Amino acid sequence: MPSVFRLFHRSCSDVYNTSKPLPQRGFYVDLTRQQLESLLHQAQTGRNINNVTHDVNNLLGAIMAYAELIEMDSDDPEVNRMLREIVTAVEKGSAILSALTTIARPIRPSKFGVCDIKKVLKSLELLFLYEFKLNLVEFRSLIDEEVDSAKILEPVLQRALMYLLVNALEAFDKEEEGKGITLHASLQDDHVRITVQDSNNAPPPDAIERMFDPGFTTKGPEHLGMGLTIARELLNEYNGTLRYESDAGFAILVPRAN
Repeated sequence: MPSVFRLFHRSCSDVYNTSKPLPQRGFYVDLTRQQLESLLHQAQTGRNINNVTHDVNNLLGAIMAYAELIEMDSDDPEVNRMLREIVTAVEKGSAILSALTTIARPIRPSKFGVCDIKKVLKSLELLFLYEFKLNLVEFRSLIDEEVDSAKILEPVLQRALMYLLVNALEAFDKEEEGKGITLHASLQDDHVRITVQDSNNAPPPDAIERMFDPGFTTKGPEHLGMGLTIARELLNEYNGTLRYESDAGFAILVPRAN
């Protein structure tokens, strides 16, 4: 068995376009056996998410229905308070499952789509809430009042932002204090601008030049060095852009939906 495997990454639209010969657009990256096994494991986990979320949603629906029935027949204020806590927890759990399903769902080859920026940012906050707490990271999500929706598929924007958040989390030292990540959505002309900024020191110039190169990483051999590359490829393919700015961190631009 070879010690290094060469993987070819194709664009999302080409993967689903079976009416044409296999394209040559994309890029190669070399992976060790351990990295390839990790990648396949994550892919299989993603395939299982839809089945699991469907079953769990059914269970949450039953809990919600019985809680609401009990509340209708209850005159006890304390019992009703606890029932409302149950309903709130069920609604939050359902929102987390919905966000997981969106990320796990394959991106279909459509250039057209409109997504709610506030919904996307909220879903990411729910998905990463536990990891933020576990790593003692202060997370802030800032959305300017005039920001509403953008012309981009929701899974594309959600996945690109997910890669950027993972990149920021993995760059923190475990013992580091004052860790923070800020998402900020604003308008820039006829585009929505979303920045992802963390409290880490700015990367050195040589890392900035290569950070979007396939397979480039400063975090050790267990990391694939693919997150930033794929985030930019996704956004470029679906009418968005991604760049790094020294004063604002990673900046995404997507057309505003008027």
